[in-house]
Parts: sequence; structure tokens; C-alpha cells
Amino acid sequence: MNMKTCKHCNDLFDLDGHLKRAAGGKINECADCVEELGTETAVKYTGTANEESGSFSISRHTSNEARDKYMKDLKNGVDLSR
Repeated sequence: MNMKTCKHCNDLFDLDGHLKRAAGGKINECADCVEELGTETAVKYTGTANEESGSFSISRHTSNEARDKYMKDLKNGVDLSR
């Protein structure tokens, strides 16, 4: 475990934990504070490969929710080229 102290709430959190990885934010911010304060500013990207053509595409998303929806639609065979 890689424990850190949050600069906002002074709680200990696991920097390598799945909640922190999902929330993002700075290295000294717990996942709860990142979500509550909205401090995550990184743009979310996904990369996909087309086996038939050998091509690779990178998509930019405005939020985790938009990225998750894109990946869900991709897995369900929804045409994303529109």
C-alpha cells in the first residue's frame, strides 16, 4: 500500500487503490475530495484497434461517464462512427 494524506481533509488514502485511480486528481488528494471538489482536469482518452484494417484510433472524452458510455457502446457493437 502506498498511503498518502489528503491535503483537503487530512484523511489517509491508498494512492494505488482502485477508487483513487478511478477518481484521478493530484497525488495528494483523496478520491472523495477529488469527486467533491471536481479537481480532476485530465482529459480522458480511449484507444481502439481495428483488427480488419490494422488501424488504431484515439478518442477524447469530456468525462469518465462519457468514456464509460463510449466503451460500453463499443463492446455492444453500436456504430460509433457517426
